[in-house]
Amino acid sequence: MKISRFAFVATAALLFSTLVPAQVSAADSNTFTKTVTVTRPDGTAYAGAQVALEIWDDVTQTRTVTPPVTTGSDGTATITADKTKLYVGVIAEPPVSDTTYALSESYDDVYNNNIDGPVAVQLSVANRRFNVQNADGTPAPAATGIFYPGTGATEVAHSWDEKNVHTLRTGAFGLDLSSTLSLGDYLLQIESATRDTQFTKSYGLKVIQENTIPTIYTTKYNTVALTPDSNGVYNLRFGGSNIHGSLKTPAGANFALPSGSKARLQFLPANSSGNPNYDYESQIDSVLAPINDDGTFNAYVGNPTAGKYFPVVYTSGSTQFASFIGDPIWVNSSLQYATSADGPFLSASAFNLNLRLPSAAGNQTAIKTPTISVKFEFDDTHEAIGGYFYVVSQGGSSYSYNTSSPSGQYTLNLPDGQYYIGEFAYDRRIGDIQGIVVNVVNGIATSVTRPWDPQTQLTPTNGVYVLTASHPNLVVRVVDPAHPE
Repeated sequence: MKISRFAFVATAALLFSTLVPAQVSAADSNTFTKTVTVTRPDGTAYAGAQVALEIWDDVTQTRTVTPPVTTGSDGTATITADKTKLYVGVIAEPPVSDTTYALSESYDDVYNNNIDGPVAVQLSVANRRFNVQNADGTPAPAATGIFYPGTGATEVAHSWDEKNVHTLRTGAFGLDLSSTLSLGDYLLQIESATRDTQFTKSYGLKVIQENTIPTIYTTKYNTVALTPDSNGVYNLRFGGSNIHGSLKTPAGANFALPSGSKARLQFLPANSSGNPNYDYESQIDSVLAPINDDGTFNAYVGNPTAGKYFPVVYTSGSTQFASFIGDPIWVNSSLQYATSADGPFLSASAFNLNLRLPSAAGNQTAIKTPTISVKFEFDDTHEAIGGYFYVVSQGGSSYSYNTSSPSGQYTLNLPDGQYYIGEFAYDRRIGDIQGIVVNVVNGIATSVTRPWDPQTQLTPTNGVYVLTASHPNLVVRVVDPAHPE
């Protein structure tokens, strides 16, 4: 999920807002309705479109949609939805027989806005048609995401600057690729609703002549053009796992995840210094794959080219099982894999990676003691605060960490450097929880302080740094004074 597009709200809007109590339906306080109106670009009603709300689940990191309903002759349809879920957009998809209009999605009046009200979606004219498939060629399910530079875009710096739409059915659909992009290279990405077995895939877009629709390529490297089928449809496929293996102790024994813990695995290319490259471009295809409870994994190196890659394991829920950067692997020009630059290189199906946990200093068979363990909880009840945990490097070192956990418990092995550690809570009423600044020397946290008080050293409780926030006790909704409903 490209959650960045939802993370911030302009505070200036408060100057033009009023505070009103949330509306509660007298008939059923657990549901709300959105009346969706779908129109063509000229404003006329569009009948026959399927509409639904996009649902995001923070805990499971999955996306679903409400049961689709079809717009009538007036272009409207009513969606009834559960108030307890997080809705992030309203989708309108023309039927597969419509080759004129594009799959569309609107986020206005929907994101985290579980109250009765109207929603408008205006369709765009499609200029290319696509069909998304699973890695094995079977149809991709509803809630598949597509990110691309849409109508009117001239420059697209990051994926969250792009159009972001999701499907409601299988089969072909239209998109409105921008014809006003500057000369250069761009991306079209597809993202699975679950992302655990069907991995995000990036396709290249290249503008070689101004005011033209970009050419579509099989990878982001823009070397081989993608050819549409006989119906003019571009078939896009998710990535399938190409790295298989299991976690091992430093001594080589199988390592199962401790009870209650979770882990994901990502492969990052090496930068010019030979270290993991955390910049945006390198992470476009670096998909997080789940590690099973028994320590096995089926992971994905996206759009690989010859070079060196680092396995990065992100953990949560345990004070002993820490995140870590593993020993690198190498890929050759034939897309074969090895644990040494000199080989032997094996095909993806034959290559099995034994990913060993870091060893303790002076004891190559013992698991290294974690650098730091952090837990986020409420200050009164001590309940865990689930959320998106992040680590940002400071002082020049290159490191970035971002994962999700309902437990609020995170344990890390960090390279030497200075870091800020925080969490963005699932509960949007809490938001960003103030974190800590950590200095790491020789793999040991030598200083742990608050950003506003660098002189006072924090003390862990039973080896864990506990960071707290209060339960929200005031809910404010910002509305347009002219339409306070």
